[in-house]
Amino acid sequence: VSPDSQWSNYKLAADTFLPKVAIPQENIHRIPTEHSDFLTSVHCYEQTIR
Repeated sequence: VSPDSQWSNYKLAADTFLPKVAIPQENIHRIPTEHSDFLTSVHCYEQTIR
């Protein structure tokens, strides 16, 4: 689902939990789910967190 969907785990965390914890924004990484192939998402996320 898209990151702004009501069904998005990321949106739920970003709206409720993440604003209340002392984690720098640059240390928060969303798994990209907009790719049609999950392996592409996996590789993009891997490159992001390296």
